[in-house]
Amino acid sequence: MPQITIRDARRRLAAAPLGGLFAQHLGDLARHAEDFDDAPLAGLVGRTTLRLARALLATAAESPEAPEALEDTLVLRVQAFARARLGDPDLGPGTIASAHGISLRHLYAVFAGAGLQLEQWLIGERLEAARRELGQPGARRRTIAAVAHRWGFRSHAHFTHRFRDAYGMTPREWRTACEEQRLRGSRGP
Repeated sequence: MPQITIRDARRRLAAAPLGGLFAQHLGDLARHAEDFDDAPLAGLVGRTTLRLARALLATAAESPEAPEALEDTLVLRVQAFARARLGDPDLGPGTIASAHGISLRHLYAVFAGAGLQLEQWLIGERLEAARRELGQPGARRRTIAAVAHRWGFRSHAHFTHRFRDAYGMTPREWRTACEEQRLRGSRGP
């Protein structure tokens, strides 16, 4: 990236469209630094960070490279957008494409290019968020249906079916296993 682009970007970084996403990415890196001991994973994270930084600088500088840089980070931007709205049962390909000003066909193509299927990725994110919540202390205070609804599932039965397929046990079995693990861990020798 040319030095003049970097210099021009410096003045507008705070208001740049990708500023929040880049800051969130850096915060996530700091919180999960110990998870990146694996060399291939560290390389992937490094490349992702560089792509985000390039897009941030290009858009802040209003560089001719900005459209290409934005396209290069589209999957990351869509993922951040979706993760912030996982609880919205209406969140789907149509709303995601509309929010990013792209066609459904383009959205699917970009995800396919990254080796992902959009709907499966979205369901996986929702399931993982629900799994984490069900594994927390005090999870018994919330019904499984309430947790499912909180993470965007309209049907308790559909959620239970997907959860069992993904994790090999029902949400209730998972919650019970987590409670038992905590009890065993707190008893001492």
